[in-house]
Order: sequence, then structure tokens, then C-alpha cells
Amino acid sequence: MGAIGLDDNMKLLVSEGVNGSHMVERLFWDFAGHSLLLPKNREHYPLELFVKWHQEQVFRR
Repeated sequence: MGAIGLDDNMKLLVSEGVNGSHMVERLFWDFAGHSLLLPKNREHYPLELFVKWHQEQVFRR
């Protein structure tokens, strides 16, 4: 199971399986739903193919 992932709009997803201390909250949950800061140059964006693969094969809500 992946702890974090991206949705189709490049927003951060956090698995419900992530839990722990105040530090976990600060490192993960405080950023859940926030948009990824993408590079100005679109050729450096995460490739949709790899984001989809991660959504289907690694990240589990």
C-alpha cells in the first residue's frame, strides 16, 4: 500500500492507513488535498502514464 499518491488533478492523496504522531499529521495530513507545485516547463511534469500506474498499482485509499 502506498501512503501518498496523486489524483487526476495533481492533488496530494493520503491513504487512510497513514496514522501516527503529531509529526505524521504535519508531514502527511496537513498537505492532503493540496495541489502539487508543478514546474513551469510542462515537459518536466509527472507523466500521466506513471501517475495512472501509481494510482492503480501502488496507492490504496
